Amino acid sequence: MNRIVNNEICLESITKSSTEALYPLFMEDIAELNRWFGFDVDYSIENDYRYLEIRKPPYDDAIVILFRGAPCGRVGLYDYNKEESSIFMYYWVSSRYRRKGIARASMGAMLEYLREIHIKEVQFDVDQENIDSVSLLGKFPEIRLKSKEKRLVYSCRIG
Repeated sequence: MNRIVNNEICLESITKSSTEALYPLFMEDIAELNRWFGFDVDYSIENDYRYLEIRKPPYDDAIVILFRGAPCGRVGLYDYNKEESSIFMYYWVSSRYRRKGIARASMGAMLEYLREIHIKEVQFDVDQENIDSVSLLGKFPEIRLKSKEKRLVYSCRIG
């Protein structure tokens, strides 16, 4: 994937070099990432290297968000259901780059991309205490709350 979102934001397939550029930002936010996504506090770049080795097509499941050419976040796709043509998506923008419209623009571009590859439903598993994430999803009228537990599951029918 290589998609220009606007004059400042681009989405690209993850590479070893973008992984290495994101790693220091990732480690700055590790406590938050652990809280929202369950990442280990002792997470190492070796985890990312292993991930790069096992990635499988047909979907580009790890996308780097670039802001003015610098990696600043990541979007991931997981749990693809072929029968239902549905997939889960997560997103993270480094705390250094928040409040610039990056997540919103990237989310819109990702929904468009998934529509183009004939995904019919995108789901988001969000902790209800993650106010920023809940707020972001609320900015998209097509994204609706699907179920409510400790973790909220939002769904977006796009196909």
